Amino acid sequence: MASENGLSCHDLNKNWKPSSQVITFGSLFVKDLPDGLFLPEYPSTFNPTAKFHNDEKYFIHDIPPYTNNEVQYLKPIQFCPMAGNELPMLLRNKPGEALKQHWKKWLPFFPDANMCDLTLEGTGERKCFTQYPLQCLPRKKHAIDPDVHHKILSKNSIPEMGANCPRHMTLDDYTVPCMIKASWGTGGKATYLAKTKPDAENFIYKLQNEFRCPEPVISEFITGVTGNYCVNFYLYKSGDVEWLGCPIQDIDEDFGWIGVHMDWNEQDELKDKLYDTVMPVKEYLHQNGYFGVVGIDVLSNKDGNFVIDVNARINGSTTLVMIGPHMAELGYPMSAKLMIEDVKCTESELIDEFNKINSEGKEMVINLASVETEKSCTAVICLFAKTEENLKTLYKKMVNHECW
Repeated sequence: MASENGLSCHDLNKNWKPSSQVITFGSLFVKDLPDGLFLPEYPSTFNPTAKFHNDEKYFIHDIPPYTNNEVQYLKPIQFCPMAGNELPMLLRNKPGEALKQHWKKWLPFFPDANMCDLTLEGTGERKCFTQYPLQCLPRKKHAIDPDVHHKILSKNSIPEMGANCPRHMTLDDYTVPCMIKASWGTGGKATYLAKTKPDAENFIYKLQNEFRCPEPVISEFITGVTGNYCVNFYLYKSGDVEWLGCPIQDIDEDFGWIGVHMDWNEQDELKDKLYDTVMPVKEYLHQNGYFGVVGIDVLSNKDGNFVIDVNARINGSTTLVMIGPHMAELGYPMSAKLMIEDVKCTESELIDEFNKINSEGKEMVINLASVETEKSCTAVICLFAKTEENLKTLYKKMVNHECW
């Protein structure tokens, strides 16, 4: 079946070339650190079995902690399709052949990643781009000074970044309702809405005593929200910016991050809306020596835009915005990213179903990473469709496991 531009999906591999620039993580990193290494595995503070265990410094408030499957496989593997071949990517586990062939067939515009075993032996003075400072990695091996990186990842640093943000309050002087968060929370973990003083006292106690977070972030609660965005860009050492895109964030009732969605046709409008809001943050990061991918969470309401989080790392939405322009060119401007869990099938059966959907040409499903357990499969996927209605239908089908 042909797409709207007249190309059938099976023509992608040999005939189609995107007119827009193909950006990979390697093509960005290599301009700032030509001999760098890409080490995407996350650390954990609260999972004692994690290979990168930040239990003494560079805390990350990951309660409940991500599983080892997530940290060691799903999270790093999902960056492989758009990692590029410019720099080595250090992986503890590598994707299987079926997954690599899936990427090659449906994302042929990205070059094969330069995947290497996760070892620093023989790397000499080469520095690593990391998602988060790693306690076990020597300071000189971090591309970004780990003390600086950890500081700018703290939500307590947001008020000094110069952007418009919710009013931050102190433990001794705050009003309710308010938002209370762990300073180094991730993925919406340890984020609470306190509607009463007793609620606030309970959340503060919990963060200080269970999360080892002595200074929880307390900020005003923004009402009447009309937009929840994540601005993605690459900040070069020079201070220049490579704008990547701005999806809309999907948050559950407990403020946990569950994915993103976007209409590529709205990207120019969103850039105009949010560019001036995030540029003070860019200047702050540059002045503090940071370079790399940045994701800035912004809430909008009738009073303006408010920066609520700054993630100086590759974000959950970054992969989608790097694939998005090319899928839009193929006639699929509507897209979403999500995780589907406990699908009752094997990884091979999962990939076969995605390939079948893609071959029909109505929508596209890209399996970024999947892991098979004894009885089921979990996957991080991107969905692409021609209309919003088609995207919603496909999303529902994936979430409800209707294909299996």
